[in-house]
Amino acid sequence: MKTQKQELSEKAITYGLKSLSNEELANLVGYKGNLNELFGSQFFKAAKELVRRDEAKEIVKIKSSQDSYKLFSHLEQLSHEQFWCVYLKRNNAIIKDEFISKGGINSAIVDIKIVLKTAINLGASAIVLCHNHPSGEIRPSSADVNITKQIKQAAELIDVSVLDHLIIGNHGNFYSFSDEGIM
Repeated sequence: MKTQKQELSEKAITYGLKSLSNEELANLVGYKGNLNELFGSQFFKAAKELVRRDEAKEIVKIKSSQDSYKLFSHLEQLSHEQFWCVYLKRNNAIIKDEFISKGGINSAIVDIKIVLKTAINLGASAIVLCHNHPSGEIRPSSADVNITKQIKQAAELIDVSVLDHLIIGNHGNFYSFSDEGIM
């Protein structure tokens, strides 16, 4: 016999309810238990990861910050910072997404040379930067703004555009430098 948690996870996968928040999904299927217990369960996390992977497979081009978020939404589950980069062709088709660095609770070191070396090796025309804030706070720190400017300036020298920098928070929240007019 299936538990309510298992049924909820299967419905999320079956119906492809990828855009719903955890709370909306639980409400939709009538889950009446403790939401924190549900969202913290390994079974629920595994189901969400399967949905995320399925959704990420569908993204072949980055057309918006929402597409970038879908690609990197798995970062919201982490308790430490990670920095990632997606490398794009001229038409914004994805060449590769790559893990750049892992940090602590509130910072991750980013080596600009590594980001740009991969862009050169792949022949990328554009990149999208992404990292998470485990605290859930999505506003960029001064360090976030500075590294974005530095990467953008260095990338311009090799004719690579930095299209966006996303900061992933919690529960579907993210900050897009491009959407906010900072890029």
